[in-house]
Amino acid sequence: MTDPRFHTVAAGVARVSWDPDVADSGLAGAVTAIEQVIEAAFVDHHRVEVLVATDDVLGHRIATWSGMRREGVRRGSEADDGSEPRDRYVFARLATDEPASDPQGFRMLLNSFLPRKRAIAQM
Repeated sequence: MTDPRFHTVAAGVARVSWDPDVADSGLAGAVTAIEQVIEAAFVDHHRVEVLVATDDVLGHRIATWSGMRREGVRRGSEADDGSEPRDRYVFARLATDEPASDPQGFRMLLNSFLPRKRAIAQM
């Protein structure tokens, strides 16, 4: 297994990537490893993002529980590993985002992927 890593893709922007076997030790272990990489990336970057294939359910969970917000779909994009171009969700976190462990940060995280009607109905 290769540890999760990041690289700079633009000024102030880092992209995190991980191998599919990152969750072999469990979801909690994968999330902890990704959170550590995100924090390391924030030393020199203001934005950290990850591209996750639209059909990668585990990847979505890892990105979300790591505190990254789903921003949208990047159509026909290539992954960092050079795999076939396909649609990928963009998850990102800014250095100024409140952590998901705070109530406001958790609500913002939920708002990034829950339908608005459901969020309004819960009020």
